[in-house]
Amino acid sequence: MGILPETEARYADRTYTTDANGKIWLPSRLKPPKTYLMAFYHSFNQGIFLYLSDPSYIPSGDRPYLPPRIKGERLTETVAYTPCRTPKDWEHALGSAYMHPYSYLKGAVEGIVAKTGLTAFEDSALNDLSERCAALVTPASQRVDEEVVRRGPQRMYTESYIRALIRLSRNKEAIAALPLLAVRPHAEEWQQYFSKFVEDLAFEEEVKKEATSLIVSGKKADQLHEEGLTLHKQGLSLQKPEKTRQAMTYYQAAITLAPESSRFHNNYAVAASNLRHDFMAETLSRKSIRYDPNRARAYQSLAIVLTASGRYLGGYLLDKEALRLGYKDADTWIDLAVASDNLKFTKEARAAFSEARKLNPNNPDLQRFRHLEN
Repeated sequence: MGILPETEARYADRTYTTDANGKIWLPSRLKPPKTYLMAFYHSFNQGIFLYLSDPSYIPSGDRPYLPPRIKGERLTETVAYTPCRTPKDWEHALGSAYMHPYSYLKGAVEGIVAKTGLTAFEDSALNDLSERCAALVTPASQRVDEEVVRRGPQRMYTESYIRALIRLSRNKEAIAALPLLAVRPHAEEWQQYFSKFVEDLAFEEEVKKEATSLIVSGKKADQLHEEGLTLHKQGLSLQKPEKTRQAMTYYQAAITLAPESSRFHNNYAVAASNLRHDFMAETLSRKSIRYDPNRARAYQSLAIVLTASGRYLGGYLLDKEALRLGYKDADTWIDLAVASDNLKFTKEARAAFSEARKLNPNNPDLQRFRHLEN
């Protein structure tokens, strides 16, 4: 969304930008400082807290990406990773922070949960960490969401609390918390955003009712899925959304009969995303990843949903992970171009646009990236 309360935005501006001498201010509310590194991603004042005290949590094969922009300029200094054992080490690393792969974030959050513990986090820091975990589907990220819910909306930002409940599939509690948004900054925008969640829940119930006859038809899950996939492909190729809508009924029946099928959940998520039921698509994508953490297509499905809702950093990291796992279709490159462009990673946006154009030069979505042409 890119929406922050005004007080938090002022804090973010102070924390996540440089002073007149180019020095990045350290986030004083993170304590003890030798435990953390702020990986500096300057997009809608977002950052990621990474645990760096123990190098065993940093996969040896990881290599950093190019440093992000800060006030329109790239950091000139890059340094090799060193454990942050003193405030001086931490400050040096922060002053030359740079983008790391998805697996780095995953290992970092696992390190925070296992080594530091979430009870050590102040409420404001936990709010931030919860938002940064939006790209993850791991036991550690679930622990973060559970801690947010445990502290409750009296201590957490209401929007972070509701998102955590949704990720935990505690939908009734999420709906019950929606009236609390009325007293939050940017209340109207958040209410409009979460109204889609309520609509998607009603739509999902409708699909489940329609799927009942298919579930008792005697057909196996695989057969129902393949029939749904045929309809889905027809809907896309013929540009008939009603076919995609029909396919969702078959997908629902298939996942009912095979509730831990990563493939079935992912194709269902793609159909939901095609029809812009983004909350439903996000839930299905997360389940697909949970059931098979190596399913590259599921990372791309979740990336598209996050990018579409303005959570560009999450989309960026997930698209990168999908590419690393081998899913390199034009849509992945296009979504990466969207996320990179909004993050002001112009070089990567151009490269992604170029790859998408090679794979599908006639894709109408490429028109929006003409400004990236050399």
